[in-house]
Amino acid sequence: AEVDAWVIGGEQLYPDCFGLPPGDFRPESMAHFRRFVALRGWDVPTDAATAADPTPTPTRAAWLHFREQAMADRAALYYQEFLAADPTRLVYYPTCNNPFVTAMRANMGHAPARVLGVADGYETGQIAINDDQERMNLMTVLHYAAYGAPVVTPRR
Repeated sequence: AEVDAWVIGGEQLYPDCFGLPPGDFRPESMAHFRRFVALRGWDVPTDAATAADPTPTPTRAAWLHFREQAMADRAALYYQEFLAADPTRLVYYPTCNNPFVTAMRANMGHAPARVLGVADGYETGQIAINDDQERMNLMTVLHYAAYGAPVVTPRR
């Protein structure tokens, strides 16, 4: 069978979607976070406990901004690897759920506009089982398509 396009990674790209401890607060990650904050001149605490607390604070906002950038950087690296191996096909970034509802943007760790700066489009991984009364699948596709990039829905 011929391959039409590639999808970067999969569910392992979403830091907080599967009941794991929230975020990556290893010493190495926290060192990068401190550097990220310093480069921007932000005056916020950069300890792991404050960054991990889901309470809306300047530190939590800085952490989510940092993590979204880190996720986009990772996607860019993966994208370049795919292009090096096969420059003839589109490369999509995988999503799972709609980042425009509840806490999914924070759980998934990505800002749609940043990701589309480093991939050709989105693969929507939500799976419709039985019915979709909330029209979540349609809304997800419409949200992503609004960025002007291709959206594929290979699973259902």
